[in-house]
Amino acid sequence: VESNAGDDRSAQLTVAGMIVGVQQAGASTERIGCEYSMHPGAGPVFPPAGGDGRTAVHVQPACHWYARSSQSWVVIVSNPNGAGLSEIHYRVEPNPSRSQRSAQIAVGSVRHVVTQRGTS
Repeated sequence: VESNAGDDRSAQLTVAGMIVGVQQAGASTERIGCEYSMHPGAGPVFPPAGGDGRTAVHVQPACHWYARSSQSWVVIVSNPNGAGLSEIHYRVEPNPSRSQRSAQIAVGSVRHVVTQRGTS
C-alpha cells in the first residue's frame, strides 16, 4: 500500500470471492494522545519579493505529523513529515499582485499563518 499524505481512506477488495475491507489512516489525522502545536503561530509579514521562513512543530516523540501548505506560493522546502519536535522550513514566492495575501501551513488542526504584502 502506498503511503497516505492525505486524509483517512478505505477501500473494499474481493479476494477469493470474499469482500475484504482495508482502511488506512492519513498523515493529516491527529493521533489520540498527541498534543500538537506550532511556534510561532504566525511568521513575519513577508515583502512582495518573498523570502524564507520557519516554524517549529511541538509534539510528543512518538507522534507523527505531516505539514501541508494551503497555497502553492508557500512551498515547504524541508521534509514535510516527521515525528516529535522538529522545524518546518518554507519559501514564500514573489507576490505579483498589489493585494496582500495570506496562507496557512497546517499540521493536523494547528496552523502557522503566512502573510505577504502586495507590490506598491
